[in-house]
Formats: sequence, C-alpha cells, structure tokens
Amino acid sequence: MAGNKSDYLETLVINSVIGKSTVINAASVPSTLWLALLNTTANDAWGPTDTGEVGDGIGTNNYTRFKIVNSTATNWTKATVGTVQNKATFTIIGGTGASTGWGTVQSAVIVTLDSTTAGEALYWGDLTAPVAVSEGNVVRFSTGTLVIGEL
Repeated sequence: MAGNKSDYLETLVINSVIGKSTVINAASVPSTLWLALLNTTANDAWGPTDTGEVGDGIGTNNYTRFKIVNSTATNWTKATVGTVQNKATFTIIGGTGASTGWGTVQSAVIVTLDSTTAGEALYWGDLTAPVAVSEGNVVRFSTGTLVIGEL
C-alpha cells in the first residue's frame, strides 16, 4: 500500500513533535481502526465524509469497512525500519461476497470510525494493482500485504 499520511495525521504529528502543542499519547490512539476501500485514488486530503468509497458508502452493495483491533498482539507487526504490516489476513465483507459489483478498487485508507459522517483518515495508499470486484467476490489482504510506512 504505497501512499502517505493524511493531512490530518501529518498536522497531528508535526504539532505533537514540534512545540508540543498537541501530544499524541496512548489514550488518544484509537483501539479500533477501520479499513475503507476506494474506487478512486486516495490523497492526503481524502476524509471519511468524502466521496469515492466503494458504493459511495457503507451498507451499499453489501460493503462494510473492515474492523481492525489496533494491536501488535493480534493484527499488526511492531515497526521495523519505519514500517508495519498486517500479521493477520484482512477479509473485507466477512466472506459473504459483494451483492453486486463494486467496480474497481484502487485505494485503501485506514480510518478512525466506521462512519461516512465522522472520523479521520490516517494512512492511505493506492493498491499495487487495482482490483475489479464483481458480484460474489471477497477482497482479502493476505498476511504481510498491507504495509504502512514512514519512509
């Protein structure tokens, strides 16, 4: 998942490190994250209330964001050389398959809520190869294929 941090996260990190105007601490880090899929290419400014998400939103065509317990014990490796990766397979829509086609998925975004009306995008990336999702398909990120980096 080559990409970047969102504008929101870049600002939070800069303000936390330089001048300590906002301090990132364990209490402010979400215990649950969500993986959103986009039919468009993502960018630093994309947020959970913007268009472009599969089906243009949760609940359309059997689409839901994938819930991720934000833990190195279960779902993420510990960072090495500025990157982490998924250490479990992430299956979007829980294996039930798309009720109708979702079009071509081009990007994935880590967001803070399962909502199209609130929350923040954290990290985004375009898929190495866009994936056309037809009726009955399931989208999976196998172990080690979702890489988030600070490179």
